[in-house]
Amino acid sequence: MVVPFKLEHVNDTDGTDIAYTADNIVSFQMDYLTPLTPMPLPQMPDDDNILIKVEGNTTTVNISWRVRNLTTSPFTGTSDTVYTNADTALEQLEVFRTKFVPVTVSDSYTLTVGEEIILKGTLLKMSFTLSATSPVVWDGALQFIVGNVASSTDNLLASAPVRVSNGSGNLVINDDGVTSNPSHGISIPQIKTTSFGSDSGITGYLVKYKTSSSSGWSTASSNDITYNNSATNDGNQTVKVELSSSGTYDFRVSAKTTSNPNGNKWSPIISGVVVQ
Repeated sequence: MVVPFKLEHVNDTDGTDIAYTADNIVSFQMDYLTPLTPMPLPQMPDDDNILIKVEGNTTTVNISWRVRNLTTSPFTGTSDTVYTNADTALEQLEVFRTKFVPVTVSDSYTLTVGEEIILKGTLLKMSFTLSATSPVVWDGALQFIVGNVASSTDNLLASAPVRVSNGSGNLVINDDGVTSNPSHGISIPQIKTTSFGSDSGITGYLVKYKTSSSSGWSTASSNDITYNNSATNDGNQTVKVELSSSGTYDFRVSAKTTSNPNGNKWSPIISGVVVQ
């Protein structure tokens, strides 16, 4: 069955993800704005009007849908009971108000409509309306703008770890395992944090993982993460992680600092890794 639309929220500061999956669409509108500056010439007809394009394009999407009581929560991606138990309409609205709408510059979104349209950007507006003619079902509406969310506080955060030996900046995982659990371990060699933000160095690394078929991230325990040497500078590191079972996983890594012990910028997602 084709999903009407799915809205995924990612906070790049703490690496948390949450997704809302709708089961209906009332209306959908996509606007492509391509601004032009007209320059009509004196005593010339309209087809000689000079059109000057000095601004880039903007795409906005407006979606309206019904928010109603459900048997299961439409939110996934976290073990927080606030999300997983939000099955009534009022509980869903509370999640949108307190946990979902953008608050900081680290909040970004991916909007998927059907199976073909995938857009990245952020929310401009969300609204919910209840009327006397429908006292149980709410009318939901959102406005989404496509683009890259720029963060003005980036200089305060340590940079995302990068893979230093392949030149691409993306992490590469080797499945050579770890000493205590070689059959269910992964090793991430030659990673480096190049800048520390407001701190003078890093204090370690965090690793989040999930199976490729799952939408919820888990954080590896500090007892399951080891380094090949002290992770207190910008030197190359090999981060090893123990997992409870084999399978295909996605990973992301972030450096810890004194100011941000719960992580700074997160690495790109490493997909399709088979843990031996």
